[in-house]
Amino acid sequence: MARLAPPRVRPGIVERGRIFRRLETGWSASLTLMVAPAGYGKSVAAKGWLAHHRHPAAWVTTDAGDNDPVRLWTSIATAVEQARASCGKAALDRLRSHLGAVRPAIEALAAALEADGRPLAVVVDDLHEISDPGSLDHAIETLPDNVHLLLITRAPPALRVARLRSQGQLVEIGADELAMTGPEARQLLDALDVPRLDDGELATLIARTGGWPAILYLAGLWLRDAGHRSVQSFRGTQRTISDYLAREVLSGFDPETEQFLRRSCVLTELSGEACDAILETTGSRARLNALERSNLLVTEAPDRPGWFRCHPLLRDVLLDELEPAAVAALRRRALAWSRTHGLIEDAAAYAVASADWEALADLTDEHQFALLSTGRGATLARWTTALPRRTLLARPATVAAAIAASYAVGRPAPEVRRLLAIAREHPSTSHYDATIVRIAMALYRDDDVGEALTLAAAAAEASGDRLRVSALSTLALLALLAGDLERAGATARAAFEHPDAGERPNGLLVACAVLAILDARAGRVFGARGHADRALACSTAFDLGGRAPGALAELADALTSALEGRLGHAEQRAEQAAATTIDGGLWQAWMLLELCAIRLQRGFLPTAGRALAHAEELLSTARDAGSLPAMSADLRRALDSAGARAAAPPVEPPSPAEIAVLRLLSGHSIAEIARALYLSPNTVKSHIRALYRKLDVNTREAAVTRAVALGLIDDPEA
Repeated sequence: MARLAPPRVRPGIVERGRIFRRLETGWSASLTLMVAPAGYGKSVAAKGWLAHHRHPAAWVTTDAGDNDPVRLWTSIATAVEQARASCGKAALDRLRSHLGAVRPAIEALAAALEADGRPLAVVVDDLHEISDPGSLDHAIETLPDNVHLLLITRAPPALRVARLRSQGQLVEIGADELAMTGPEARQLLDALDVPRLDDGELATLIARTGGWPAILYLAGLWLRDAGHRSVQSFRGTQRTISDYLAREVLSGFDPETEQFLRRSCVLTELSGEACDAILETTGSRARLNALERSNLLVTEAPDRPGWFRCHPLLRDVLLDELEPAAVAALRRRALAWSRTHGLIEDAAAYAVASADWEALADLTDEHQFALLSTGRGATLARWTTALPRRTLLARPATVAAAIAASYAVGRPAPEVRRLLAIAREHPSTSHYDATIVRIAMALYRDDDVGEALTLAAAAAEASGDRLRVSALSTLALLALLAGDLERAGATARAAFEHPDAGERPNGLLVACAVLAILDARAGRVFGARGHADRALACSTAFDLGGRAPGALAELADALTSALEGRLGHAEQRAEQAAATTIDGGLWQAWMLLELCAIRLQRGFLPTAGRALAHAEELLSTARDAGSLPAMSADLRRALDSAGARAAAPPVEPPSPAEIAVLRLLSGHSIAEIARALYLSPNTVKSHIRALYRKLDVNTREAAVTRAVALGLIDDPEA
């Protein structure tokens, strides 16, 4: 469970003024990144800085479950609501709806904070737990100037921060800065009542530990309780030193407490009730409270009363020393206890840790619809991805859940196809599961439109209410690809008008995209734009951009933009659609053909030809490509005709001065061309007008294309 409060800082612990000053420089920046391994005091330093300067903050400490963006932003919005009443409410309303829309929630949060106007730090701790922090990129771009984002992590995150760095809006604090100096280490040891070391011993201690605060803390406990020992008596790497010190510190506890710590390290979080049940003991609550009071090796989770965590360095050492059979038994009990108490994400984590795949499959089957219908497909995909093939072979319902989750979050096509192969070999007897599999088979049977259309029709005929919108929209899409425009339009409208359409964003996206494409082909610009915008809104709300489900929204926008005369934007959207759709088959071939058509309109003959050649290669392996071969043939004729026209000699050849401008026309502004050729901007404009007239074109792109065809200049893209 993500914690919505910072770690507690105890009186007497080192106040790190120099780190506070570095953090304070970031208060006026957009983003601060603290990146260092565990035990460098990142969280404690951040908490101390906030307290020292009395900065208000919304604090979230993440865990692996926050790879689900809905869960992550629910925690962040809740923390903001606690820090600034009413500022998180609108975001939480969107996230708690049955759809769980993330991007609109981020935008609602940003709008509320901007309207509030007061400064606020939003702190995301343990960011390394999140493998794909892409939603934070949107937050970085969206949050207002009065909000400062502080990210704390053990490894550099995969975020787009180059622009912020170049603009001086990024403050970066790493392990070198966080390592303790001599005076700081002295202050820490004094606070722990360690017998005073001379300067040489202190320097040796810092050198041996690398100034790593957590190891220095363990060393302090060790030296305090065994002061006769010398700093010189431990050697080795930082890891071996930390292991050694952890064992030494552990030996200072009474036997019962030591045994309790050794066994409870299996649990990611500890509570008195959980430990009593799982460890089969009593008095755990009192023991945890005593440990928390006596040192920092066990700390309380501030927003989860009665729950604690063991220090990660100590926990790693203890887990290494525990017998595998004991670890397995304790994890099984933790799994059972968590399921009984409704802690499904804890249960899933214990199932993975103990390789109890049947239990994980049970959790998947029990909670798949709830997770998918609330926008939490990422959690479901994480669970199903962990399952081994042998478990999936025996669990048709789990396979169906894995297929639905994999498509929803845009997993690679080969992964989905492997799951579909299992589903074909071991079909489910469940009507719901069988319909999911048919819909997915129709989408991924992308070398035979006729067969895919048959599968989609069967899914639409058999679908119940929960899958009706998805089944109808898939059928509409396949009918469009087959060239049956009347059927495509009628079926897409049925999906769009279904009472549950608003609750089925993937199906609604496809239906709107099909209607937009049909309107664009018929020249109905306003209808096309309305449907394309609805498709884009679904894609944006559920973060489907850059994934296969969002490619149709990109294509709908591309064709609508081309109809509106915005060819540059149309080409960008079509390129994105071709890059993100299900690759290697008819879907990608279709996107490439539409991209070719847009490039032809722009006069980009070489790049149009490359897109067409790629599409033709894909179509050559298809058994039934529906309407695409005819479209491909039409484009080939149009491309050949445009090439012939481009190669026809101009009535009046360009002058040498005009050709010099022509060579720079692609990718350079008028001012840049003027500087390069030592001409005035007005002279460059005159040359461009002359080139348009002589080459019989009206765009830069067409001028360059025709000049290349005539051999007047080299292809700038070659």
